[in-house]
Amino acid sequence: QAQERGTAVLPLRRRSHARSRERASERAPLRGRVAGGVGMAKNVQDILLTDIDFEKVKDCSDKRVLKRYIHLLEEDGAYFVDLLNATKEKLFEVAPKDYYHLYPRVATDAEVIDTLQDMLEWEAAVKE
Repeated sequence: QAQERGTAVLPLRRRSHARSRERASERAPLRGRVAGGVGMAKNVQDILLTDIDFEKVKDCSDKRVLKRYIHLLEEDGAYFVDLLNATKEKLFEVAPKDYYHLYPRVATDAEVIDTLQDMLEWEAAVKE
């Protein structure tokens, strides 16, 4: 392919795929990858149920890995209740926002009644 510049025709410079992949890895060396052990990079989807134990949960600081642990433990039928609870607590510690996305807080009956009462009082005040 060629590109015209003025009267001269110059060939387009092609970037090799290997070089562009090299640059992409320099920009985001761990994108989509997590530490799966000592000095070892591992894809989150490669984590298996057998990889999860209390020590790994305690040492984990990556919310994606913790969410994967929770997914696997719940998918297994929540058979490992203590391990699942420890993982949930660690996710809450590491990323509370993500924890509440997975487990939204449910309003109690008392909170619902208080809120409705406040709304009814406000509505009466506005109508006056």
